[in-house]
Amino acid sequence: MGARKPKPIPYEEQVWPIFDNPLDMSRRLAFADWLDANGHRQRADWVRLCCGDCQYTRDLRISFTNVEWTTVACHCSDPLWHPKQKLEAIQPEWWQTPPNESGYQRVHFGRMIIGELGDPRWLYEGDWLTRAWREGWLELLSLHPRDAEAFNRIADMREECQAIPFLLDTTRTWCEQAPEKPYRRVLPFEGLHGLILCPSELSLKALRNFAETAPHLRYLQLLSLQKRPSSLRALEQLPHLAHLRSLVIGTSHPDDDSMKYITAMQQVEFLGLYGKRLTDRGLEGIPEMSSLRYLSIDVPKVSRAAIERLRRDCPGLTIQVERDMRRRIGPA
Repeated sequence: MGARKPKPIPYEEQVWPIFDNPLDMSRRLAFADWLDANGHRQRADWVRLCCGDCQYTRDLRISFTNVEWTTVACHCSDPLWHPKQKLEAIQPEWWQTPPNESGYQRVHFGRMIIGELGDPRWLYEGDWLTRAWREGWLELLSLHPRDAEAFNRIADMREECQAIPFLLDTTRTWCEQAPEKPYRRVLPFEGLHGLILCPSELSLKALRNFAETAPHLRYLQLLSLQKRPSSLRALEQLPHLAHLRSLVIGTSHPDDDSMKYITAMQQVEFLGLYGKRLTDRGLEGIPEMSSLRYLSIDVPKVSRAAIERLRRDCPGLTIQVERDMRRRIGPA
Protein backbone atom coordinates (compact mmCIF):
# COMPACT_ATOMS: atom_id res chain seq x y z
CA MET A 1 0.00 0.00 0.00
CA GLY A 2 1.38 3.38 -0.96
CA ALA A 3 2.08 6.23 1.41
CA ARG A 4 -0.90 8.23 2.53
CA LYS A 5 -1.39 11.38 0.49
CA PRO A 6 -0.92 14.49 2.66
CA LYS A 7 -4.03 16.52 3.28
CA PRO A 8 -4.16 20.06 1.88
CA ILE A 9 -3.29 22.68 4.47
CA PRO A 10 -6.37 24.67 5.52
CA TYR A 11 -4.96 28.19 5.61
CA GLU A 12 -8.03 29.75 7.17
CA GLU A 13 -8.01 27.44 10.19
CA GLN A 14 -4.31 26.72 10.64
CA VAL A 15 -2.14 29.47 9.19
CA TRP A 16 -3.94 32.80 9.37
CA PRO A 17 -4.39 32.60 13.18
CA ILE A 18 -0.59 32.49 13.48
CA PHE A 19 -0.27 35.86 11.78
CA ASP A 20 -3.23 37.28 13.68
CA ASN A 21 -1.13 37.00 16.84
CA PRO A 22 2.51 36.25 15.95
CA LEU A 23 3.61 36.27 19.59
CA ASP A 24 1.56 33.19 20.44
CA MET A 25 4.02 30.34 19.84
CA SER A 26 1.38 27.80 20.90
CA ARG A 27 -0.42 28.46 17.63
CA ARG A 28 2.68 27.53 15.65
CA LEU A 29 3.21 24.37 17.68
CA ALA A 30 -0.45 23.39 17.26
CA PHE A 31 0.04 23.85 13.53
CA ALA A 32 3.08 21.54 13.68
CA ASP A 33 0.97 18.89 15.42
CA TRP A 34 -1.65 19.18 12.67
CA LEU A 35 1.06 18.80 10.01
CA ASP A 36 2.40 15.68 11.72
CA ALA A 37 -1.05 14.12 11.90
CA ASN A 38 -1.86 14.86 8.27
CA GLY A 39 1.17 13.64 6.36
CA HIS A 40 3.48 16.69 6.43
CA ARG A 41 6.22 15.38 8.73
CA GLN A 42 9.07 17.29 7.07
CA ARG A 43 7.13 20.52 7.25
CA ALA A 44 6.24 19.89 10.92
CA ASP A 45 9.95 19.55 11.73
CA TRP A 46 10.56 22.89 10.01
CA VAL A 47 7.89 24.66 12.06
CA ARG A 48 9.21 23.25 15.34
CA LEU A 49 12.77 24.22 14.46
CA CYS A 50 11.56 27.78 14.07
CA CYS A 51 9.86 27.81 17.47
CA GLY A 52 13.04 27.25 19.47
CA ASP A 53 13.29 28.77 22.95
CA CYS A 54 15.70 31.67 22.57
CA GLN A 55 15.84 35.29 23.67
CA TYR A 56 14.77 36.48 20.24
CA THR A 57 11.60 34.40 20.43
CA ARG A 58 10.72 35.79 23.84
CA ASP A 59 11.42 39.39 22.81
CA LEU A 60 9.70 39.16 19.44
CA ARG A 61 7.90 42.36 18.52
CA ILE A 62 4.19 42.29 17.90
CA SER A 63 3.65 42.84 14.22
CA PHE A 64 5.31 40.49 11.77
CA THR A 65 6.04 43.51 9.58
CA ASN A 66 8.27 44.88 12.35
CA VAL A 67 10.43 41.76 12.44
CA GLU A 68 13.73 42.12 10.59
CA TRP A 69 14.49 38.51 9.86
CA THR A 70 18.08 39.20 8.81
CA THR A 71 18.92 39.99 12.46
CA VAL A 72 17.76 36.64 13.83
CA ALA A 73 21.25 35.15 13.89
CA CYS A 74 22.54 38.14 15.84
CA HIS A 75 19.92 37.76 18.55
CA CYS A 76 20.40 34.06 19.19
CA SER A 77 23.52 32.23 20.31
CA ASP A 78 22.49 29.11 18.41
CA PRO A 79 24.02 29.39 14.91
CA LEU A 80 21.56 26.79 13.62
CA TRP A 81 18.71 29.18 14.40
CA HIS A 82 19.24 31.03 11.14
CA PRO A 83 16.13 30.05 9.16
CA LYS A 84 17.82 29.96 5.75
CA GLN A 85 20.37 27.42 7.02
CA LYS A 86 17.60 25.30 8.47
CA LEU A 87 15.61 25.33 5.27
CA GLU A 88 18.69 24.37 3.29
CA ALA A 89 19.28 21.48 5.70
CA ILE A 90 15.75 20.15 5.23
CA GLN A 91 15.91 20.60 1.43
CA PRO A 92 12.29 20.39 0.28
CA GLU A 93 12.03 19.33 -3.35
CA TRP A 94 11.11 22.77 -4.61
CA TRP A 95 14.06 24.49 -2.94
CA GLN A 96 16.64 26.27 -5.02
CA THR A 97 18.71 29.32 -4.35
CA PRO A 98 16.48 32.19 -5.47
CA PRO A 99 17.84 34.69 -7.98
CA ASN A 100 19.34 37.89 -6.68
CA GLU A 101 19.44 40.61 -9.31
CA SER A 102 20.99 43.23 -7.07
CA GLY A 103 22.24 43.66 -3.54
CA TYR A 104 19.01 45.36 -2.51
CA GLN A 105 16.57 42.77 -3.82
CA ARG A 106 16.74 39.71 -1.61
CA VAL A 107 14.67 37.02 0.02
CA HIS A 108 14.46 36.43 3.75
CA PHE A 109 13.60 33.00 5.05
CA GLY A 110 12.16 33.58 8.47
CA ARG A 111 10.00 31.24 10.50
CA MET A 112 7.16 30.68 8.06
CA ILE A 113 7.56 33.81 5.99
CA ILE A 114 9.37 34.29 2.72
CA GLY A 115 9.46 38.02 2.52
CA GLU A 116 10.60 41.18 0.83
CA LEU A 117 10.77 40.09 -2.76
CA GLY A 118 12.06 43.28 -4.25
CA ASP A 119 10.96 42.35 -7.75
CA PRO A 120 7.78 40.36 -8.44
CA ARG A 121 9.16 39.28 -11.83
CA TRP A 122 10.14 36.13 -9.96
CA LEU A 123 6.52 35.09 -10.19
CA TYR A 124 6.99 34.68 -13.93
CA GLU A 125 10.14 32.54 -13.71
CA GLY A 126 9.50 28.83 -13.25
CA ASP A 127 7.08 27.39 -10.74
CA TRP A 128 9.16 27.06 -7.57
CA LEU A 129 7.21 29.84 -5.85
CA THR A 130 3.77 28.47 -6.65
CA ARG A 131 4.91 24.95 -5.75
CA ALA A 132 6.25 26.18 -2.42
CA TRP A 133 2.88 27.72 -1.70
CA ARG A 134 0.82 24.72 -2.83
CA GLU A 135 2.94 22.35 -0.73
CA GLY A 136 2.52 24.50 2.34
CA TRP A 137 6.03 25.90 2.83
CA LEU A 138 5.22 29.45 1.88
CA GLU A 139 2.67 31.32 3.95
CA LEU A 140 3.21 34.92 3.03
CA LEU A 141 4.78 36.91 0.23
CA SER A 142 5.94 40.41 1.19
CA LEU A 143 5.96 42.84 -1.74
CA HIS A 144 7.50 46.32 -1.54
CA PRO A 145 7.09 48.11 -4.89
CA ARG A 146 9.71 50.85 -5.14
CA ASP A 147 8.19 52.79 -8.01
CA ALA A 148 5.16 52.95 -10.26
CA GLU A 149 6.68 50.43 -12.68
CA ALA A 150 7.11 47.81 -9.95
CA PHE A 151 3.60 48.51 -8.73
CA ASN A 152 2.26 47.88 -12.21
CA ARG A 153 4.11 44.55 -12.38
CA ILE A 154 2.31 43.44 -9.22
CA ALA A 155 -1.00 44.45 -10.77
CA ASP A 156 -0.05 42.35 -13.82
CA MET A 157 0.52 39.16 -11.81
CA ARG A 158 -0.71 36.14 -13.68
CA GLU A 159 -4.05 34.90 -12.45
CA GLU A 160 -2.78 31.73 -10.76
CA CYS A 161 -0.46 33.81 -8.54
CA GLN A 162 -3.11 36.22 -7.32
CA ALA A 163 -4.28 33.79 -4.63
CA ILE A 164 -0.83 33.47 -3.01
CA PRO A 165 -1.11 35.23 0.37
CA PHE A 166 0.87 38.46 0.31
CA LEU A 167 1.53 41.66 2.21
CA LEU A 168 1.67 44.85 0.15
CA ASP A 169 3.84 47.62 1.60
CA THR A 170 3.57 50.87 -0.37
CA THR A 171 5.59 53.07 1.97
CA ARG A 172 8.62 52.79 -0.35
CA THR A 173 6.74 53.49 -3.57
CA TRP A 174 8.60 56.44 -5.05
CA CYS A 175 6.31 58.35 -7.38
CA GLU A 176 4.84 61.82 -7.38
CA GLN A 177 1.29 60.52 -7.27
CA ALA A 178 0.01 57.19 -6.04
CA PRO A 179 -0.58 54.77 -8.93
CA GLU A 180 -4.33 54.76 -8.64
CA LYS A 181 -5.10 52.18 -11.34
CA PRO A 182 -2.72 49.49 -9.98
CA TYR A 183 -4.22 50.00 -6.51
CA ARG A 184 -7.69 49.44 -7.84
CA ARG A 185 -6.53 46.27 -9.60
CA VAL A 186 -4.50 44.83 -6.70
CA LEU A 187 -6.93 45.43 -3.82
CA PRO A 188 -9.41 42.74 -4.96
CA PHE A 189 -6.70 40.03 -5.20
CA GLU A 190 -7.80 37.00 -3.21
CA GLY A 191 -4.35 36.68 -1.64
CA LEU A 192 -4.13 40.24 -0.28
CA HIS A 193 -3.59 39.46 3.39
CA GLY A 194 -1.91 42.64 4.60
CA LEU A 195 -1.71 46.25 3.52
CA ILE A 196 0.64 49.01 4.71
CA LEU A 197 -0.46 52.43 3.53
CA CYS A 198 0.52 56.06 3.91
CA PRO A 199 -2.89 57.60 3.18
CA SER A 200 -1.50 61.11 2.98
CA GLU A 201 0.45 59.97 -0.10
CA LEU A 202 -2.49 58.31 -1.82
CA SER A 203 -5.11 59.84 -4.01
CA LEU A 204 -8.54 59.83 -2.44
CA LYS A 205 -9.89 57.73 -5.32
CA ALA A 206 -7.44 54.93 -4.58
CA LEU A 207 -8.59 54.70 -0.95
CA ARG A 208 -12.28 55.13 -1.58
CA ASN A 209 -14.28 52.05 -0.59
CA PHE A 210 -11.15 49.98 0.10
CA ALA A 211 -13.13 48.05 2.71
CA GLU A 212 -15.31 46.75 -0.12
CA THR A 213 -12.56 46.20 -2.67
CA ALA A 214 -10.17 44.39 -0.28
CA PRO A 215 -12.54 41.95 1.46
CA HIS A 216 -9.83 39.41 2.40
CA LEU A 217 -7.67 41.89 4.33
CA ARG A 218 -6.50 40.60 7.74
CA TYR A 219 -3.65 43.02 8.54
CA LEU A 220 -3.73 46.78 8.04
CA GLN A 221 -1.19 49.43 8.89
CA LEU A 222 -2.20 53.04 8.35
CA LEU A 223 0.74 55.38 8.75
CA SER A 224 0.92 59.18 8.67
CA LEU A 225 -2.78 59.69 9.21
CA GLN A 226 -3.13 63.47 9.21
CA LYS A 227 -6.08 65.54 10.37
CA ARG A 228 -7.84 65.69 7.02
CA PRO A 229 -11.14 64.43 5.56
CA SER A 230 -9.51 61.58 3.61
CA SER A 231 -8.05 60.14 6.83
CA LEU A 232 -11.43 60.24 8.53
CA ARG A 233 -13.01 58.46 5.55
CA ALA A 234 -10.44 55.70 5.90
CA LEU A 235 -11.24 55.31 9.60
CA GLU A 236 -14.96 55.16 8.91
CA GLN A 237 -14.41 52.02 6.82
CA LEU A 238 -12.54 50.06 9.50
CA PRO A 239 -15.59 48.47 11.19
CA HIS A 240 -16.58 47.03 7.79
CA LEU A 241 -13.36 44.99 7.38
CA ALA A 242 -14.90 41.75 8.58
CA HIS A 243 -11.71 39.64 8.39
CA LEU A 244 -9.30 42.18 9.90
CA ARG A 245 -7.38 40.80 12.87
CA SER A 246 -4.38 43.14 13.23
CA LEU A 247 -4.46 46.94 13.04
CA VAL A 248 -1.57 49.37 13.45
CA ILE A 249 -2.54 53.01 13.26
CA GLY A 250 -1.06 56.35 14.16
CA THR A 251 0.09 59.97 13.86
CA SER A 252 -2.61 62.70 13.98
CA HIS A 253 -5.42 60.16 13.80
CA PRO A 254 -6.97 58.53 15.68
CA ASP A 255 -7.89 61.20 18.17
CA ASP A 256 -10.32 60.77 21.05
CA ASP A 257 -13.35 61.25 18.80
CA SER A 258 -12.27 59.03 15.90
CA MET A 259 -11.34 56.16 18.27
CA LYS A 260 -15.02 55.17 18.10
CA TYR A 261 -14.36 53.61 14.68
CA ILE A 262 -11.58 51.46 16.14
CA THR A 263 -13.37 50.38 19.30
CA ALA A 264 -16.32 49.31 17.13
CA MET A 265 -14.14 46.54 15.66
CA GLN A 266 -15.07 43.34 17.47
CA GLN A 267 -12.83 41.00 15.45
CA VAL A 268 -9.38 42.60 15.96
CA GLU A 269 -6.90 40.62 18.10
CA PHE A 270 -3.88 42.94 17.90
CA LEU A 271 -3.96 46.74 18.03
CA GLY A 272 -0.99 49.08 17.71
CA LEU A 273 -1.87 52.64 18.77
CA TYR A 274 0.52 55.49 18.02
CA GLY A 275 -1.81 58.49 17.81
CA LYS A 276 -0.15 61.71 18.94
CA ARG A 277 -3.48 63.36 19.74
CA LEU A 278 -5.00 60.58 21.84
CA THR A 279 -5.66 61.24 25.53
CA ASP A 280 -6.94 59.08 28.38
CA ARG A 281 -10.49 59.58 27.13
CA GLY A 282 -9.67 57.88 23.84
CA LEU A 283 -8.84 54.60 25.61
CA GLU A 284 -12.17 54.34 27.42
CA GLY A 285 -13.79 52.23 24.67
CA ILE A 286 -11.02 49.61 24.42
CA PRO A 287 -12.67 47.24 26.97
CA GLU A 288 -15.55 46.97 24.48
CA MET A 289 -13.26 45.24 21.92
CA SER A 290 -14.21 41.68 22.80
CA SER A 291 -11.57 39.91 20.66
CA LEU A 292 -8.60 42.14 21.54
CA ARG A 293 -5.72 40.17 23.05
CA TYR A 294 -2.68 42.43 22.56
CA LEU A 295 -2.26 46.20 22.70
CA SER A 296 0.96 47.96 21.74
CA ILE A 297 0.85 51.64 22.65
CA ASP A 298 3.08 54.69 22.32
CA VAL A 299 0.91 57.75 22.89
CA PRO A 300 2.50 60.89 24.43
CA LYS A 301 -0.69 62.29 26.00
CA VAL A 302 -1.90 59.13 27.76
CA SER A 303 -1.17 58.87 31.48
CA ARG A 304 0.16 55.98 33.53
CA ALA A 305 -3.12 55.94 35.47
CA ALA A 306 -5.04 55.27 32.24
CA ILE A 307 -2.79 52.31 31.41
CA GLU A 308 -3.18 50.87 34.91
CA ARG A 309 -6.95 51.30 34.72
CA LEU A 310 -6.97 49.49 31.39
CA ARG A 311 -4.98 46.61 32.87
CA ARG A 312 -7.47 46.37 35.72
CA ASP A 313 -10.54 46.49 33.47
CA CYS A 314 -9.10 44.05 30.87
CA PRO A 315 -7.26 41.28 32.76
CA GLY A 316 -7.03 39.13 29.62
CA LEU A 317 -5.35 41.89 27.57
CA THR A 318 -1.56 41.98 27.20
CA ILE A 319 -0.40 45.61 27.07
CA GLN A 320 3.02 46.51 25.68
CA VAL A 321 4.00 50.09 26.54
CA GLU A 322 6.66 51.04 24.00
CA ARG A 323 10.04 52.40 25.00
CA ASP A 324 9.55 56.15 24.49
CA MET A 325 6.28 56.14 26.40
CA ARG A 326 7.78 53.95 29.13
CA ARG A 327 10.55 56.49 29.62
CA ARG A 328 7.95 59.19 30.17
CA ILE A 329 5.48 57.44 32.49
CA GLY A 330 7.73 54.77 33.99
CA PRO A 331 6.85 51.06 34.21
CA ALA A 332 3.12 50.49 33.83
